[in-house]
Amino acid sequence: MVEPGLLPVLHVLAGLFGLAALALLLSALGGFRRKGNDPRPWREDTAFVEDGIYRHTRNPMYVGMALAYVAITLAFNSYWPFLALVPVLIVIHYYVIAREEAYLAERFGQTYLDYCTRVRRWL
Repeated sequence: MVEPGLLPVLHVLAGLFGLAALALLLSALGGFRRKGNDPRPWREDTAFVEDGIYRHTRNPMYVGMALAYVAITLAFNSYWPFLALVPVLIVIHYYVIAREEAYLAERFGQTYLDYCTRVRRWL
């Protein structure tokens, strides 16, 4: 917990993280909709999205969710949830993203593999 005089700074930071999260999530969802894809990861993709925010990160939705988590943690002036963030991101990386990437490599082949060499997974 921070001193009461620093709470306004903490809330501004929370707002900035929240706005960044919202921008990433909306941009990613817009990219999916433009291509006719369903953003739910268990649904089959109809097209490969590599424009918009996907030119900068392969996982803008997960980055956006992590930023939203940070924003909420800061807004509530609570730091213990930060302890859970890294293990959660590790689980997401190995058990969600790894499976999605294997699916995309199988579904879109060399196009996806080339994309992976140009664009970073997280940031």
